[in-house]
Amino acid sequence: MFIEDDEFIPVGEMEHEMYTGNSLIKLKVTNGNKIKLLKELTYAGIKEATLFPEMEYQAREIKKLYSLIV
Repeated sequence: MFIEDDEFIPVGEMEHEMYTGNSLIKLKVTNGNKIKLLKELTYAGIKEATLFPEMEYQAREIKKLYSLIV
């Protein structure tokens, strides 16, 4: 990733040793896999409401839960 022509985050192969420590990894998710990935994250307990505790996200989560019950 480049910001103002300077390399900000180096991008390389996953097997390269640059990813063996405390480093960032960039993953590309295709549109076809987006829904599947979001479902898997939800099964693991990772949702908008758990990542963002603000009232707006909590209200959205409650609305989703309530609309599934009714």
